[in-house]
Amino acid sequence: MKNTFAISLFLVLFLCCLFSVGYAQRVSFKGEAIGISALSINTGVNLSAGDMSTRFGNSSSVGVNFNRKMANNWLYGFDLNYHFGDNINESNILDSIRNSKGHILTDGGYAGDVRLFQRGLSTFLKVGKLFPVIGPNENSGILLSTGIGFLQHKIQIEVIENNIPELTDDFKKGYDRLSNGLAFNEFIGYWHMSNQKTFNFYVGAEFTQAFTQSRRSYDYFTQSQDLQKRNDYLIGLKFGLIVPLYKRMPKEFYYK
Repeated sequence: MKNTFAISLFLVLFLCCLFSVGYAQRVSFKGEAIGISALSINTGVNLSAGDMSTRFGNSSSVGVNFNRKMANNWLYGFDLNYHFGDNINESNILDSIRNSKGHILTDGGYAGDVRLFQRGLSTFLKVGKLFPVIGPNENSGILLSTGIGFLQHKIQIEVIENNIPELTDDFKKGYDRLSNGLAFNEFIGYWHMSNQKTFNFYVGAEFTQAFTQSRRSYDYFTQSQDLQKRNDYLIGLKFGLIVPLYKRMPKEFYYK
């Protein structure tokens, strides 16, 4: 599973980089700040804090986002991120169906293979400001942004060979602790638009605060409904490749 994610991410980043370089061969951002739309793909690593840390450890993310950078260097956009990891702190959620030796039995009476993972998503509407105090041109610099949106997470239960009666798809919902809610996001980092023939990117620190609660009507482990209000926090590092999108470029931005 982890190898699949790594290979998929590498291929997408590679193609995105080639596409970006293709634009860079005929487009320059050297000169005054300009308005531009941009699509990017990103990857990140996150530390859990608050109630999130009682359930999950460190995690990773991949995502896409769209931004519109104005000529005055204000940015507006939205992003969508997929979160995944295998550091589960609440690994006792299946204890009620384990036998005295700690095994979960299959329908054949032997020890089953059950694995737990973190899965989730987040999406935000964002606004930010670019300060061109460093970088090769007026379209590069320190980026500050904030956003409002939604965060969701759950414990993914994977049964190898799918032969445990207590963990069919319907029963898994009683253990997975699906939670979601309103979230806020802040980013501080560096946004880079190359003068020519190199890729465009951003990199920086990201902070997320989410106010979530369980969306399941019953938890099999606690044998009750989970009514806890959660304060879930993520502290992360994010890197993204930027692909500028154009309808038509002014002549001064083409190479002769």
